[in-house]
Amino acid sequence: MNRGLYTLEELRYIRTHLQELAKWLEKNEPDFLKEADENYTHHSRFNEKTVLCISYIDHIDVEKKQTHSIAIQQFFNKHLADLYSHLHILPHFKSPVIHEDLQGPASRADGGFEAMDYKMDADYGDPEDLMKVKAGLMFDFVLNHLSTEGDFFQKFMAGESGFEDFFVSIDEKALEELDLSPVFRPREHYPIIPYKDAKGNTKHIWCTFSETQADINIKDYRVFCVLMEALVKDFIGQGASWIRLDAVGYLVKMLGVNHREQVTSCFGIDETHNVLKAMRTFLDDVAPSVTLVPEVNATGDVIKTYYGTENDEGHLVYEFPSAPLSLFSIYNEDARSILDWARERNKTPECIGLAFTSSHDGVGVLPMNDVADMADGTSALHFLIHQIERRGGGVNYKSKMSP
Repeated sequence: MNRGLYTLEELRYIRTHLQELAKWLEKNEPDFLKEADENYTHHSRFNEKTVLCISYIDHIDVEKKQTHSIAIQQFFNKHLADLYSHLHILPHFKSPVIHEDLQGPASRADGGFEAMDYKMDADYGDPEDLMKVKAGLMFDFVLNHLSTEGDFFQKFMAGESGFEDFFVSIDEKALEELDLSPVFRPREHYPIIPYKDAKGNTKHIWCTFSETQADINIKDYRVFCVLMEALVKDFIGQGASWIRLDAVGYLVKMLGVNHREQVTSCFGIDETHNVLKAMRTFLDDVAPSVTLVPEVNATGDVIKTYYGTENDEGHLVYEFPSAPLSLFSIYNEDARSILDWARERNKTPECIGLAFTSSHDGVGVLPMNDVADMADGTSALHFLIHQIERRGGGVNYKSKMSP
């Protein structure tokens, strides 16, 4: 049975807010939407000529008084515009600096993915500069979590009106009976982190990926509205025709802590897919040429679900299999596994996915569960991990059981 996230009154509020956002976008329509009105068809969204260049905004050295946004725009337009159809700008939002002696993304928490808010960091320059790039733009929407150093979290901890439930917090009484065994956890750490507010009161915050990245509470209708406003004004309104939805599978937490909740894995559950469907429905109406790209680190059967039951969620899944399968094929000196994967995805070209070979998280290995065991009975995953470790590579482990 479907479990609704919002009441009818909350849905009316959301509808009114979305109508206002649609009016804003109509008045502030970016050039790519204007051009799409005349030339766009669904089949022109992506094809064999769609090639993306991925970069942080500060990967290009800047001269004195030059901003990073101008530097990357000028470099791309001069040297790369004829080679790539799109420029994928990795998180260019405010993010805590944790290594003062380093430059670029290496200096920032989680390589910049620990976003403090959804506004382009003014230290990088002006969004208008990026809109002059001679290619489609793709931005990262880190919508599952935000930095505990950001204003959103600080307002939440202070109990400011409208932010009381902005992040996922667990009542202290509920902690005693909370069962985390069904929860899919991509990291080893215990995900519930205690934070004290200015009055000394403790809030127990759900942090999927690290102690400094607090998960937002999408079950609060006001939070959904904040996300949609960021999507429209800070992404589409600033020229992003493609939106990568970072860690979207973890977006909704259903932990059974109140009478409206069932106990779930909290990964890729129905409610998360329903949020994606709502986003897609809205965009199909007001900005049909925008491409939603859910990021999914999972096996093939799970990846397929993010296209929706009727092609009503993501347009193109940012999928992980190509990275570990490439590495496995090289170490095993046998290309059958990656060729099998390629043949399988070609059976449904409308759901072929966006392949990549590395990320700021390294190489995700969950797709290795789709690979058959080795001839001696060793699992393909264990073989890959052994080969990585013997070459000096590091391995991060996930956890499923509560401590």
